[in-house]
Amino acid sequence: MLQAIAIDDEPPALSLIELFCKKSELVNLKRCFTNGEEALQYLKKHPIDLVFLDIQMPAMLGTELRKQIDSDKAIVFTTAFSQFAAQGFDLDATDFLLKPYSLERFVTAIDKVKIRLANQLVSKDEETAHIVLRADYSLVKIAFTDINYIEGLEDYSKFYFTKNDNPPALFRITMKSLLEKLPSQSFFRIQRSYIVNAKKVEKIRGNTVFMSSGEELPIGRLYKNEVTEYFKKLLK
Repeated sequence: MLQAIAIDDEPPALSLIELFCKKSELVNLKRCFTNGEEALQYLKKHPIDLVFLDIQMPAMLGTELRKQIDSDKAIVFTTAFSQFAAQGFDLDATDFLLKPYSLERFVTAIDKVKIRLANQLVSKDEETAHIVLRADYSLVKIAFTDINYIEGLEDYSKFYFTKNDNPPALFRITMKSLLEKLPSQSFFRIQRSYIVNAKKVEKIRGNTVFMSSGEELPIGRLYKNEVTEYFKKLLK
């Protein structure tokens, strides 16, 4: 899940972003700011992937504020004035949302952000990367490379593993909480009930994800664009 903040001098605009983040379940919106300087101070102390940034603000234009934000953070400009679009993209924005925008258009912007962050990610040693989860009275360490896909069952999540001798395991953790712990460059939510390990996907066809282990998992409507665009690049 992407960690984000939003900067806009209009509270209704911030409320819309907050609503769409919750509806899409693709973004964890950490904070909203009406003051650019306060947002910059927050960015210095907290790890953030994405900044929703209004352009036309009285104290400081979003285009000027963008120049003070680290280049590793994805920027999605939001504005009611289409004439600012070219200037926004000149400042290396990932996307440009023209107000008022729909949930579907919002999700498309998030698709682009995830692809960008995945492409700019420096490769890491995934053999030692893992997640620790509680099962009964024990803590269980699970390597990311051992996870095939995960199924959400209300307050529980069922893990399916890549090794045939390792049966599925059930943990008391929600899908939303899992997405905050799993690396977003490797694990994608393809619908409300499924998260897949992108490296274990064999192909995408229609509204179905085909896992290399043989399972066929359905893609949710809100996740279709994101899944398709990401795996077009991954499966080249």
